[in-house]
Amino acid sequence: MKRLTIVLTLLVALCGVATAQLQSAPDVKGLEKKIRKSNEDIANPKKMEKVSTWHKRADLMMEVANAERMNCFPGMDAQLFRLQMGTPVEQREQTIGEANYAVQVMPRAEFYFANSALALYKVTTPIEPNALDKALEAFEKALTLEQKPRGKKDLYEGMNKLRSQYIQDAVNFYGLQEYKSAIQHFKKAIHISETPGIDIVDTLVYYNMGLASFLDKQYDEAVAAFRKAADLGYTMGGAIYCTCYEAAAAAGKKDEGKEILTSAIEKYPEQKCLALNLINYYLEKGEQPTNVLPYLDKAIQNDPNNATLYFVKGVVYNNLEDFDQAEAAYRKAVELDPKYVDAYYNRAAMYYNQAVSLTNKALELPASQQAEYEAMEKQINVLFHKCIEPCEKALELDANHAPSLDLLKSVYFRYRSEPGMSEKHEAIQKRIEALGSKPA
Repeated sequence: MKRLTIVLTLLVALCGVATAQLQSAPDVKGLEKKIRKSNEDIANPKKMEKVSTWHKRADLMMEVANAERMNCFPGMDAQLFRLQMGTPVEQREQTIGEANYAVQVMPRAEFYFANSALALYKVTTPIEPNALDKALEAFEKALTLEQKPRGKKDLYEGMNKLRSQYIQDAVNFYGLQEYKSAIQHFKKAIHISETPGIDIVDTLVYYNMGLASFLDKQYDEAVAAFRKAADLGYTMGGAIYCTCYEAAAAAGKKDEGKEILTSAIEKYPEQKCLALNLINYYLEKGEQPTNVLPYLDKAIQNDPNNATLYFVKGVVYNNLEDFDQAEAAYRKAVELDPKYVDAYYNRAAMYYNQAVSLTNKALELPASQQAEYEAMEKQINVLFHKCIEPCEKALELDANHAPSLDLLKSVYFRYRSEPGMSEKHEAIQKRIEALGSKPA
């Protein structure tokens, strides 16, 4: 799947970024004492019915979650980290995906630095397991007890901060390639967003949850998340429907994906990927090639200097046996990209296949149709000779292009009695042998 990069910049904006100031290391013992007290309070029949008991617990659990990553934040400078946290118990280098990190191992967490800035973190010894989830439970319990509008407003504000923490942790898990955890945290952020009284439209969160689901091979969930993001207005100029198609295709539901594309292309005719994916769909399915042409023409209209589109157009017309249109398209492809080896070769192969087809038809003619046979033979010779120029051009660009070598070997041998052809055949044979190829 292409462009599977999480929208980190915008999500960080959603989360908020801590300011680069010196902070003290967390008081773990003090927090553990507060947790014990909170546990006692929510078990107390009188206190458990008070809004303040649950609100305080929610705030405490959010504080604990921050403390578990030692109050550090993405983008934190490595020197500030050392000054705040002291000497790590271990240091190592680690690669995740294509990214390299310098890892600082602390007693309760690991911190991943890239270019001297904190990029990722991993809590190894939590102070309180599932602290954010316990904060959410506490906020929701408090909402059931709170009757005053002002009190509810305070709870909503706290829950929105919790939502930001969920998103930050989701982005972090995504970076660690722990996609299941990322998905769960994105879901919790969405759950908070959709809480009556908060009602935030989380298009980016849906989109990035879709990316995480795709990478975790939960393709149906990815399609649902991408579609939800699009329904809420995050369409990326129609590009999100291409991502949605890729997820549907990965789920083995290309026909469903096709419906997504055909619906979207009417709304976003200038989005190149929609037409290209539809073209690929029809070509892969082996369906009637004419189905491709409207989308192909639309793609060319939007990107007239794209040599690949003309190459595909040549392939389509070749399959339709409209050889004049195919030749024009292949020639346009190499006009736009003079180094397009496949376009040169495909044009040569088209001539060659036409010649072979005519040869077979000529051989089927009865002896009484000698004139027709001779006329067809002339056409055949013209077509075989037309193979030579584009194939030789392909070999100028790629001396080891095996299909061109094989085709020219056959044509040179056929016309070996013509001046220079025997020498060319011997030369091409030596090149093939040098490559270790032994064509029939």
